[in-house]
Amino acid sequence: MSAVIRSLLILSLSLFSQTSLAKTIEDSVGLESYIDGLVHSAMKKHHSPSGVVLVYKDGVPLISKGYGWQQLARADEQAIAIDVKRSLFRPGSISKLFTWVAVMQLLEQGKLNLDTDVNQYLHQFKVSNSWPGQTISLRHIMTHTTGLEDGALGYLILDQEEFVLPLADALEKYQPKRINPPGKHTAYSNWATALAGLIVANVSGLSFEEYVQRHIFDVLGMKYATFVEPPQTPLNKHIVQAYKWSAGGYKPTPYERISSFAPAGSAAISAEDIIRFASALLNGGEFNGQRILKQETVAQMISEGFSHDPRTRGMGLGFIKRRFGNDGLKIFGHEGASAWFYSHLGISKQEKLIVFASFSGAGGRQVYQTFLAEFYSHYFANPDAKPVYQALSINQLQEYQGDYLPWRASFSKVEALLRVLNGRTIGAITAQQQSYLLYRDTRYQMVDKDLFQELGGYGRIAFQRNSNGTIDNMIEDGKAYTQYYKAPFAETKTTVLLCLIAIPLLSFTILIHLLYKRKKLLESSKTLFYSQLSWSALTLLFFIVMTLSLLSLPTIVNGFPRSISLALILPLLSSCSGAILIAGLVQSLLKRKPQQVTAWLSAILALSTLAFYSYWNLLGFNYFS
Repeated sequence: MSAVIRSLLILSLSLFSQTSLAKTIEDSVGLESYIDGLVHSAMKKHHSPSGVVLVYKDGVPLISKGYGWQQLARADEQAIAIDVKRSLFRPGSISKLFTWVAVMQLLEQGKLNLDTDVNQYLHQFKVSNSWPGQTISLRHIMTHTTGLEDGALGYLILDQEEFVLPLADALEKYQPKRINPPGKHTAYSNWATALAGLIVANVSGLSFEEYVQRHIFDVLGMKYATFVEPPQTPLNKHIVQAYKWSAGGYKPTPYERISSFAPAGSAAISAEDIIRFASALLNGGEFNGQRILKQETVAQMISEGFSHDPRTRGMGLGFIKRRFGNDGLKIFGHEGASAWFYSHLGISKQEKLIVFASFSGAGGRQVYQTFLAEFYSHYFANPDAKPVYQALSINQLQEYQGDYLPWRASFSKVEALLRVLNGRTIGAITAQQQSYLLYRDTRYQMVDKDLFQELGGYGRIAFQRNSNGTIDNMIEDGKAYTQYYKAPFAETKTTVLLCLIAIPLLSFTILIHLLYKRKKLLESSKTLFYSQLSWSALTLLFFIVMTLSLLSLPTIVNGFPRSISLALILPLLSSCSGAILIAGLVQSLLKRKPQQVTAWLSAILALSTLAFYSYWNLLGFNYFS
């Protein structure tokens, strides 16, 4: 009997062991089955035609697999399946990691200093000195703390070669304004990254593309990697064709050109070559006996950086320290997104883990988000020590509530309104006699002063206070590259939405009233009638044309869209009509000649609208020619 019991115990322990192993990432069969199910269903649901997933642990591939097609079948050609070794994906901002490595290589050679004014390395133009005595350094650039505003409309991603400018020319033409002193706020910057690439070119004497090819790609044996757009022969036959889903079928899209700002995102690389690069970073700068950085330099890039709150993951020197899975999993790497590709590179030294995934098509974003959300939580969901939540009343939570807008935004161009769209709203609710902050439909409670953690989860948000002790900024754990400021009344979503609805609605109401009462109003004052009529008509026309322009705006634009340029003339014309209206009313007032209430209301609305146009850079002066 004892032998039978012993056998049953051994069998049960064996089954338990197999069950536990099936939940671990080392089980490559289980891992592939899990990822296959996850990726196939997401790609089908969101119409993503191609993707790739590679997971390496201890230098061994647990899964290295392509999904979908490099090129769909055409009348004259067969379909080409994804090849993880050769198919060239567009990793977007993961390209920045090559720029940072290039900078650190030149630092090792004593040719660059991270804390010197970058203007020392520039001869084509200079970075504006709008904060005297507070210069921008490469350290600021690598930690995204330059204080520069952001921008992209009409020049960052192009699809026609004739619109592409040389790197230095593009940087000079589209130089953003400095809205903050350096080192104070994080605000992700493609322009600043491209500037670092120009510095690499200036100091090395090579073009940026040639420098990376010689000193990184060739050294690591990355045969299927290039920054040249589009890739030249023989690499051009391995380009992953991006497709959009339209009218029930896939339509090919033009090759995205980011070469005006190449160091920020123009790379095309195969998945296995990305792994070669990541393996070098994981191994302290060396891969297969070839070294691109010293071990201490890689350690410096991970350990040094910037953080708004030491209780959250901050920026490394170029690396983003991300939050995925449990609190103990430390991931550094980068994400990348272009118009048609969405990619992730995560590296963990403690787990000796590399994860690379990329998906194409407009639906690639949803597949990428699904993969990130599910993969890490599935394999790295070991519970942390249960946090001690501090119960706060709804009144105590009030100071944290509000709209928070990204510092990574335009402040001087017509794109400024997008920062409201890209903002975050933090509210508060009471449920079951407990009060919570509500962020992205998730409940948070305080775990430390000004630090809130997702209820039953890993997400964290940390708030910052100004010198008066008032909450003025917020950062999300694992997304240290962009801080969010608490929106003033004029920039809250409610205020902006109210203006966007009220201005065209009231202008339409005034227009209808003028046309209905035109005979009587013309007898009273032709000047006031026509100034009101032109103001209301031009204002209404502006909102109609701008709305239609934005709705039809393609994902990739070459130069500033003409329809928006024309639309931005209308606020100038309507403001002139408003000025004539106000002048007419003042003249009537001086003559003590009474005027209709509608005219005064129109004048007040014209002034309010002018203030709105001016605040959000809609007066026609704030876009690139």
